[in-house]
Amino acid sequence: MSSSSQDKVFKRKRKLREFEKMIDDEYVMVNLDARAEGVIVPEGLKENAALALKLSRLFQGKMTSDDFGINVYLRFSGEYFQCVLPWDSIWSIHGSSGQNVIWNEDVPSEIMIQLAKEKVREFARRLVGKRTKTPTPEPAISTETKTSSPTTENSRIETSDAKAADKRRKSFLHRVK
Repeated sequence: MSSSSQDKVFKRKRKLREFEKMIDDEYVMVNLDARAEGVIVPEGLKENAALALKLSRLFQGKMTSDDFGINVYLRFSGEYFQCVLPWDSIWSIHGSSGQNVIWNEDVPSEIMIQLAKEKVREFARRLVGKRTKTPTPEPAISTETKTSSPTTENSRIETSDAKAADKRRKSFLHRVK
């Protein structure tokens, strides 16, 4: 047996072990590429690269799992349909108790691109959100005294206001850097 086929057999067995650990809980969500070879699902789902199916031993339909994959009867629109889900098509399994296993190398490329775009958008929203939360500097108050009624008290107040504004502006600029 070649190295790559040994790797596939090992990966299939690992997926089987993970699935069997999780299926004893209430349910398991299985994500698969329904376009992959050997997958049998209802006609309307066959082109879905990110098909999510909820499986449970509590469901009425029969379910078996082996080294090849999962064979399960699921109900779609009130009718039972025998689904065949080869391990090679399954790229993630999520248990109802919060367990989560993803095989990155099996995730379809268009799904990886979509996830990457969502992460970039999320990062940009966080980055922009941080910038908008930063207080904007207040305009500087003029240090010149008013010509209409020049008094030494007014010029002292305006000068101290200007110094306070300069101090706030420097503090703001320091935080932005």
